[in-house]
Amino acid sequence: MNTHEDIWLWNNPENPTVRTQKIAGNTNWRVTAMKLVDGVIWYQLATNAWVNGKYTGPQTPTLTNVPKVVKVTTRGTAWLFSDPVNPNVHVSTVNGGSNFKVVSYKLVDGLYWYDLGRNEWISSQYVVPTSFGEKKSILRQRK
Repeated sequence: MNTHEDIWLWNNPENPTVRTQKIAGNTNWRVTAMKLVDGVIWYQLATNAWVNGKYTGPQTPTLTNVPKVVKVTTRGTAWLFSDPVNPNVHVSTVNGGSNFKVVSYKLVDGLYWYDLGRNEWISSQYVVPTSFGEKKSILRQRK
């Protein structure tokens, strides 16, 4: 973290009203997910433990524990794109609440993008990891 003071973690980046705990400033932490909320990148360090990106250092965070399954967090549907580097053309949609196997991932402009198969990409701002191991019974791989 990019401060010498302790930093609060929050339960939910979309509505950061509950502080869950403090972590020491100027320390390294494993990032398990990233989400863009109102132009601010939030980093998930644990379940219900998010840090505001304004407190992180200048280095680009790396996803050290790549999710195997992600859950779509939007209400309604979320767009899938064919190119995370140039996400101007959507190719499909997925329903909120759905779980998908992650085929691969890319870091683009500070956000992780997950390939759900068939070169259909979703931004990390619309998903949360649900599994770091494979559970075939709940997976829907894009075919």
